[in-house]
Amino acid sequence: MPRIPRFFAFAPLALVVAACESPLGTRDDEAEWRQAVDGALKRQIDASQPADPAKPVTRVAATAPANLTARAPELEAFGPVAAGAGMKLDLGPGLSGTEQPQVGLSLKDALTTALRNSLPVQGARIDRAIRTTEIDQAEAAFDAVLVAGGGYQGTEDPQPAIQINPAVPPSNFASIENRGGNLTAGLRKQLETGGRVGLDVGVTQSENLNGVTYVPNPAYETSLDLTLDQPLLAGAGEDVALAQVRIAQVRDRAAAEELRRSMQDLLLSVEDQYWELHVRRQEVVAAEWLVQVGTEVRDVLEKRQKLDATVADYSDAVATVEQRKSTLINARNAARTASDRLKLLMNDAQFPVGTELVVATTDEPPTSPIDFSFRESVITSVERNPSVKLALLTIDQADINTTVANNGLLPQLDLNLAVGLNGLDGDLGGASEDIVDADFVSYLAALQFSQPIGNRPAEDAWRIARLQRSRAVTGYQQAVENAVFGVKSALRDVSAAYQLIEQAQITRLAQAENLRALLLLEKTLAALTPEFLALKFQRQNALANAHIESARAKARYNQAIARLQQASGTILESKGFSFDEAGSWGAPR
Repeated sequence: MPRIPRFFAFAPLALVVAACESPLGTRDDEAEWRQAVDGALKRQIDASQPADPAKPVTRVAATAPANLTARAPELEAFGPVAAGAGMKLDLGPGLSGTEQPQVGLSLKDALTTALRNSLPVQGARIDRAIRTTEIDQAEAAFDAVLVAGGGYQGTEDPQPAIQINPAVPPSNFASIENRGGNLTAGLRKQLETGGRVGLDVGVTQSENLNGVTYVPNPAYETSLDLTLDQPLLAGAGEDVALAQVRIAQVRDRAAAEELRRSMQDLLLSVEDQYWELHVRRQEVVAAEWLVQVGTEVRDVLEKRQKLDATVADYSDAVATVEQRKSTLINARNAARTASDRLKLLMNDAQFPVGTELVVATTDEPPTSPIDFSFRESVITSVERNPSVKLALLTIDQADINTTVANNGLLPQLDLNLAVGLNGLDGDLGGASEDIVDADFVSYLAALQFSQPIGNRPAEDAWRIARLQRSRAVTGYQQAVENAVFGVKSALRDVSAAYQLIEQAQITRLAQAENLRALLLLEKTLAALTPEFLALKFQRQNALANAHIESARAKARYNQAIARLQQASGTILESKGFSFDEAGSWGAPR
């Protein structure tokens, strides 16, 4: 056969480069939805709210009389004492009937332990690992695939015999008997252009046992084939071919944000519960004090029944003491429950929920003012709040799907290229040499076109993708508004809680002075009247409640700060923890 010039033999492969170009145009509505995204924050922070410098939260001017503030240390030591909530706080017998052991715990240790052991956070870490692996899984679609095969076959085909005399049937039939085997190997690879390339080599050995039918006999046939199937319109380009990889990357980033949000929510829950436990223990201190002072009054009345105290006076004191004992029982139970809730959040082997070990808070709530800028807080929240970031990632994924759907509107036009080199000889070396010399070349170049009439499936998929992207943009706008509301509400709570600290402290000082003055008056009375006893019990209750409210005001201030940090997306860093995009975190020093 005539020899084909090698340039023309391999010329079809030059079309591969042209096939790699994507014919996708620009998305007509991209500018519109991007403008909606950019405008979501601008609507919240506009020219009517200029940049404001950071300023500290302030309190209302103190209204306490000078004699109270001057004697604050003396009055704070009068009545329930905050230091009484230490390791020696009596919480009564536990479920086992014995005294419950108590272990002190700082807020930093509680936060670190919770981040290390929390089951929800561990679940979020596992979800992140799954999403990261899904990226490798999506990228693996572009790995080369090795294919190989082989076989051996024998055939014996009977052939019709020539019958010269119809009256005499033939004595036997002719037959063709062949034996042979084949080996094939090849590579397949998906291209980032949307096409698919293949390289195949094969060797076939055949032998005709009749000996005269074929030449050469036995024969060795070799082949080397290179193929390319490349879409030119629908399905072409990196935007479509890499869509699943990019979606997997978006989901991986979303899993990282979910992990960060889980960690932030955990820190908020732990700090909130830590200060709640602090307040519950102060309630036990106040309840114990009320029982103590009430018992003293009851005992005095019991002794004075023979003098001036009536049965009604004594009975009223007894009822008051028993009611206070009930309050103490409830306070102890609430403190134990708050301890268990904190242990549940930490999930630490040193503080198992199933044991009677009680956690005691060792930190006092800080009361120093914090600096804040409403504008900067809002901007920080939009930039770092996980909910806002997740909403943006939802837009990214919807945008990828819209790109794929937009490409699906194009007709299907596929380019098929193939070049084959063949060899045939009586031995394998000769057949292989034919391949090297390109003695026998086959080639193919073909186009295949298809377009559904009306193209309704692609049109509907495109509309759905655009609607989903519009929904994602709406979700982002809502997330921004929720973030702004969360920051604004938290800032108000911080400001109000900071003001209440001083008001609660003044109230406690005033109630302490009221009771102290009454006790001084008691020494000058000749008889304990029912009205005086009722007033005494009332002022004892007022002082105990003021003590609890003072502790609660300080706790609420710190809880409000933690909620502000969580709403701003900075609670991890504010507590001294670090978090990177890989999902790892570092404990505070």
